[in-house]
Amino acid sequence: MCLEADRARPDVVRLCGERYPSGDDMYPTYVLVTVAGAIGACVVAGVAVGVRRRSRSEPAR
Repeated sequence: MCLEADRARPDVVRLCGERYPSGDDMYPTYVLVTVAGAIGACVVAGVAVGVRRRSRSEPAR
């Protein structure tokens, strides 16, 4: 995924190379930061659950 920003409008970004007849699809920066943060939180939670399950399944020594 590639994002472009405009110096004149730093509060919005768009996907690189996306050109539509009705104009470019532009997204507020905070929306993309929120989506990226949510994805990151899900990844961290998944790894934590996987590590916890793996440590529980090993027999005590």
